Amino acid sequence: MTKKILQSIEDIPISKLLNNSGQLWETHGIPENPRRITKVEFEKLLKSIEDSDLNEIKPLQVIPYDGRYIVLSGNQRLRAYRKFKFKTVKCFILSDNLDSKIYQKIIITDNAHYGSNDDDILANMFDAQNLLDWGALPELNVDDVESLLPEPNQLKDDFKIIVSEQDQNK
Repeated sequence: MTKKILQSIEDIPISKLLNNSGQLWETHGIPENPRRITKVEFEKLLKSIEDSDLNEIKPLQVIPYDGRYIVLSGNQRLRAYRKFKFKTVKCFILSDNLDSKIYQKIIITDNAHYGSNDDDILANMFDAQNLLDWGALPELNVDDVESLLPEPNQLKDDFKIIVSEQDQNK
């Protein structure tokens, strides 16, 4: 029998919501939130919330923890709701007895709108194959790619790097 993921949908007092800073790593295998957001991206998120009722459209996903709730999906939105002085926030309350892979998948797949991932957290706290399966590969910059290349004296004569026109326009 499949375990029920969604326990309930509730408006929760914002004072009972905690950002995910890794509190559930030991007990549930839930790493800290890997998403980071720049000031510019946060301003865009604030504008998005101001222009729509994002909380009704996309509730936070939380898990019960010691009489409060840890946010798995929506940590940046929670920051924004606090800035706007929300009293309550609509939340999907998830069951607290699921496999850690389910929680990790929620964190990765649902957190892709504003901000970016902390690649160190992804590399050290998530399974690489799961990240590939979920489409959450770390972004590589030129320095990263160069560090992956062999030394020139180790290259074969037919070694080529092909850069497409599409790649150059990014």
